[in-house]
Amino acid sequence: AISDIIDNSITAKATEINIFFDTQNVVLKIEDNGIGMSKSELQENMIIGCKDPFDKRERRDLGRFGSGMKMASFSQAHKLSVITRRHNSDISGIFYDVDEIYKTNKWVMHELEKEELTDTEFDQNYKSGTLVIWNNLVKFKDRDASEIENEMATNAKNLRDHIAHHFHKFLEGPKAIKIYINKIEIRPVDPFFKNNKGYQEGPQEEAFSPGGKIIIKTHIIPHHDYMTKSEIERFGGLEKIQDGQGIYFYREKRLIFYGGWMGLKPKFTIAKLARVEVEVTSSLDHEWSTDVKKSEMQLPLKAKRLIKKLISLPIKRSTKEYTYRGKKEENNL
Repeated sequence: AISDIIDNSITAKATEINIFFDTQNVVLKIEDNGIGMSKSELQENMIIGCKDPFDKRERRDLGRFGSGMKMASFSQAHKLSVITRRHNSDISGIFYDVDEIYKTNKWVMHELEKEELTDTEFDQNYKSGTLVIWNNLVKFKDRDASEIENEMATNAKNLRDHIAHHFHKFLEGPKAIKIYINKIEIRPVDPFFKNNKGYQEGPQEEAFSPGGKIIIKTHIIPHHDYMTKSEIERFGGLEKIQDGQGIYFYREKRLIFYGGWMGLKPKFTIAKLARVEVEVTSSLDHEWSTDVKKSEMQLPLKAKRLIKKLISLPIKRSTKEYTYRGKKEENNL
């Protein structure tokens, strides 16, 4: 759900995103320094399903249906407030109250009054940006303070790991954005270990369809002998690393899902080092059957054939690496 909010921030050209878990008030806040919205833009964007999924989008637009941020928020909180400001414009804000929607059976949104806006913790150092606030968090209803504090801490850790993996391409490189949880910066976790000793880059192919371009890259991650203990721990442990063989699907640089060969090949012990990266543009959503949660994709036949052709090489290299390691260990006995 938070990933949907981050998607919006990235689309709004944010260079900083701050996520706050407020255990005392049981509130979650996500704030960015993106371009923000005018009052009229905010009103339009707060309408449920404000985008046509078939509309052509700009590159880096991670949205699709115009429902993601709202529905993601309603799945977690019974009150959603969005406060925003364009450069050299006044702050404006709108909120939804799910309890009211249930009672009235109407999708009614309310404009925040000026007095309410001055009470918000919208970062005054940002010339523009957007603040999303989740109040009345569903999962913490009727829970005591110690339970809430412990679970929020666990949620924050899990979220940190999720963002480090799924948004790693946005967190690295010369144009990297910064994402913080409770003021602690998230470091990217590259599932291909490209900067580690022992990494091998495989061939790359591109395919074109009427909807857009598909880029397929192959990788061999380093054998764990090349990694330090702290590196292995940072990547989630040896078992998680080795179980990550398979295909990694990206949509506009955001990792959608990964692992396994989608029925194109069985999992092999000796293929643990093999990875295939597939990058598609948002213009291919319909062709690839991207769902509203952006958590799933279906492979078109043309892409399936191309990926199947490329899979063999990283698996062969992984097999060779493991065979070499086995012989080396044997000779050292």
